[in-house]
Amino acid sequence: MKKMTFFASVLAAIALTACSNENDPVVDDPSLSGDRVLKINVSTLTTKAEHPGGVTGLRTKIEDGSIYFFDRNENAVFQYSLTGPDMALLNGSSTKQTIDVPNVPTSALSVMLITNYAVTDGANSTYPAVASQSKSAIEALSFNIENMQPRATGYNNVVDKVVMSGEAVIMSTTEANNTTTHTANIQITPVLSRMEVGSVRCATISEGLDQPGQITKFRLKGIFIPNHYAAGSVLGVGNGSLVNPANDGTKYTAASFPTPNMFDVSKDANTLTKVSTNYFAYHTFPAVGAANLPHVVVAVDNVWFIDNDKKEYQWKNGATQYFVVSKYTNNETGATTGAALAEFAKAQIYRISGTDPGTTTIDPATGKPSTDSGSITVTVPGGTGGIEFGLDDLTDKPYDKDKTVSCNITILGWTLVPIAPAK
Repeated sequence: MKKMTFFASVLAAIALTACSNENDPVVDDPSLSGDRVLKINVSTLTTKAEHPGGVTGLRTKIEDGSIYFFDRNENAVFQYSLTGPDMALLNGSSTKQTIDVPNVPTSALSVMLITNYAVTDGANSTYPAVASQSKSAIEALSFNIENMQPRATGYNNVVDKVVMSGEAVIMSTTEANNTTTHTANIQITPVLSRMEVGSVRCATISEGLDQPGQITKFRLKGIFIPNHYAAGSVLGVGNGSLVNPANDGTKYTAASFPTPNMFDVSKDANTLTKVSTNYFAYHTFPAVGAANLPHVVVAVDNVWFIDNDKKEYQWKNGATQYFVVSKYTNNETGATTGAALAEFAKAQIYRISGTDPGTTTIDPATGKPSTDSGSITVTVPGGTGGIEFGLDDLTDKPYDKDKTVSCNITILGWTLVPIAPAK
């Protein structure tokens, strides 16, 4: 029986290349018969951020997985499901671990590893059996974006519930004792992009908080991504038509918005509130081209401001108002100053960093401090970074004005991309 050693560098970051000496692609040899045992040496989840300014420590937990093996015609000939002990090894150690996979046909020439495809919130997708499956069919396996979100509950610096995948050709290596091993150096990465928003703040007028036009308080009602794919493949390609409610203001509620929405005050205990890293967060499918990048629609209400008489008034009787972030500046260390962001790549986190302003509790009818029944918590001026807006940015419906807020963004990882609203 031939021995096959299957090296898989499993990364929750951008690919880390592994290589070996004197490797040759395995050739389908009809003279070989029987099956092989694969000794799968797996490097567990670590972060290798290649972008300057990237951070470490973000990890994607493997909760299920399947390895597909393909012959010379790219037809699936064998499948191995990761076991509980396999996943415990992958999730629990930074050292290389070995998994034995028995009964692998000698006709297998390449492999594909998919993880977290079956993990959903209350429902399961099933890894298909290999019978009559082509490689292209496996690559086209689809999942819903709503099932891959970083809920606040249970979030512990783990970028969990993200589909990851990777492919490799099986290689043969002749050892010093003239034995032959077969290896496959797989790099698996998250197939989604991740948007994070650190804070939403009102702009501060430089002459002082008592100046006309200064927002004095507001309530953050929701953060929405209006242009997105509802589903996509295990390679990170969005399926079907782009979901885009655009300027239909009636859609921007928890009950009727076609997900994703990062945050909504009307949602129940499953609200996508800030996670432990202090960011609103949502996973999306990758996008290329500035015109195709995910937008961020921010909804606010109970906006109060200083009028020309330097008195505080409620803007439009406290009605819900919107503004849109549709352009981003790459704020990454080493990036060209003010460079426009043109891609949301897979396995990258696009972060709009910011610290929160303060809050206070008011009577929504008068704007006065109150802790009585019916009072609400609103945001006051302060904080840094994040998404900043002023009265001129607010509209009755999203996209009502040509003007949109833009911001700086940071990329981290997996691989972090710091971004910011473009000015």
